[in-house]
Amino acid sequence: MPFPPYDVFRASPALFLGVRETTYRLGVRGRYQPTRFFWIAWDVGENFVRNADHVSGNDISDFSAVAEVGAVIELPLRRRR
Repeated sequence: MPFPPYDVFRASPALFLGVRETTYRLGVRGRYQPTRFFWIAWDVGENFVRNADHVSGNDISDFSAVAEVGAVIELPLRRRR
């Protein structure tokens, strides 16, 4: 959308014109580490977007999840005495 003429823009009450998009997230994070060398972590939650794409009343929500598996390898690989 093009900007309005300079006089209309200058007389407007706000610097940034348009509909504000806001995102909220409700989530849970966890981690399971049975030893100091291995772990599994996760983060799951729901995203709530109000006025998506800067359109008034366009509210959406979606689910998101992230998983992580990790291991620690100590180098050099030799026996300690």
